[in-house]
Amino acid sequence: MLDKYVIVKYLRLSLDDGDKEESDSIGNQRNLLDYYIRQIFKGRNVEVIEIVDDGYSGTNMNRPGMKRLLILAETKQINCVIVKDFSRFARDYIEVGRYAEQKFPEWQIRFISVNDGYDSNDFRGITGGIDMAMKSIAYTMYSRDLSEKVKSARSVQLKQGKYFAPYAFYGYVKSPDDKHKLIVDSVAAKIVKRIFALRLSGSTPAQIAYILNEDKVPTPSVYKKMNDPLTRDWNTVSEYCKWSSGTVGNILRDERYTGKLIAQKYERIAVGSSKVRAVASENRIVVPNTHESIISQKTYDEVQALSKRKKRSNTSKFSLASLVCCGGCKHKMSMSKTQIKDTSYWCDYKRFSANNDCFQGRIFEQDLVEILKTIIKTELEKTVDISKAQEKADKLMNKNKKAVLMLQKSVNSEKKKKLTEYIKLTKNEITEDEFVKNRAEIDERIEALNDEIQLITYQKISDEDIAVLNLFGKYIGVDNIDNDIIRDLVKAIYVYNDKRIEVVWNFRATFTP
Repeated sequence: MLDKYVIVKYLRLSLDDGDKEESDSIGNQRNLLDYYIRQIFKGRNVEVIEIVDDGYSGTNMNRPGMKRLLILAETKQINCVIVKDFSRFARDYIEVGRYAEQKFPEWQIRFISVNDGYDSNDFRGITGGIDMAMKSIAYTMYSRDLSEKVKSARSVQLKQGKYFAPYAFYGYVKSPDDKHKLIVDSVAAKIVKRIFALRLSGSTPAQIAYILNEDKVPTPSVYKKMNDPLTRDWNTVSEYCKWSSGTVGNILRDERYTGKLIAQKYERIAVGSSKVRAVASENRIVVPNTHESIISQKTYDEVQALSKRKKRSNTSKFSLASLVCCGGCKHKMSMSKTQIKDTSYWCDYKRFSANNDCFQGRIFEQDLVEILKTIIKTELEKTVDISKAQEKADKLMNKNKKAVLMLQKSVNSEKKKKLTEYIKLTKNEITEDEFVKNRAEIDERIEALNDEIQLITYQKISDEDIAVLNLFGKYIGVDNIDNDIIRDLVKAIYVYNDKRIEVVWNFRATFTP
């Protein structure tokens, strides 16, 4: 037990939540909480820890400051948490209620929300919990509604040609006079023009990458790190970072270089979610002439037409193209051919990298294909065994379906008991300590029942085995392993100096012969 009050005053501000009012600023939250602490804890032995999440949405608990707060609470390094209101802690009523009602009492943490008039020391279950739950529900509804309003307002501004990304894309910088406007970066723009010119002259993206590397031209990420003070501490950018065909291809396909603003390519699947999905091209926001063009529309269209012709002429002769990588530097290997049977791969990055583990020789595609066929056949045999095991598992699960239903009824019964305990608390029939203890015992019984259900329904088939079944199952019984099958199954092939081959499947697991 702590011999003093160790208080966390938690402050949060997010413009995405619409927190633009002065009353919700970090400074005003700080002043309010400091005043409250001075008044309430006057004369007491107090230590105050300030934790700030500036720029993080309240709809998501995955915030660095919040993570630190919860670690301090769970490890009993603090005994009090103070916020301006419930919405500063979280806008999800389920999360607010879970911590205020369950977690904080369990950790013996006093929880105070100043503007809501809530102090867990005064709470005895009469109306405080209900008021808090209702207010949190309101916050959640407000957050969802506000998210739509912010999204709508942002769409209006985007349609006006305003640029909202945190960084300008390669070839441009943000105007010092207007953060929502782009101006041409003359140095990077020359490289963009050069890339388009080389493509029109017949050079492939891979060849363009080679030329840029030979001339020691910094990649977009390296260039940004060199010139933008806000990105100079990016640890993800290596000094050995080199141009690749993918980087060149992304520039060649970027229509924004014609002076167009193209926005809302992706959208969040739900409010507070970190997952996104692609937006159909016809639903994206496209505004012409929002910034000075680096490439004319004619030049851009000619490059796209050239790329389309190249794709149509590309056959399946090179079955492993884009799959073969150097085991040392992990870059895709270059390819050359004289005849189909002589197609070979080598690491072109070894000349630029300080990594001496790069593959030094050449490896022929025909040899790789034969190795792959053998590996794939082995995995297909494994898949047959997994399929049989799954069939047995399904039969067993059907057999035990009644037992599972009975166990599930028991789980539902225990959940009803949790509600009963809460009602007892609101009627002062039990103390808070009894409530917490009883809820914990019920949770333990529920967990035990769920474990028993899993023992019956979950069979001894690993996640990897299931992935193998899903990926390889459709090819059971297939004798001829062709290019399409290889590309469907294989994500990457790593070649090492000792001629060791590592195959990465499309479900992440690897195979090393």
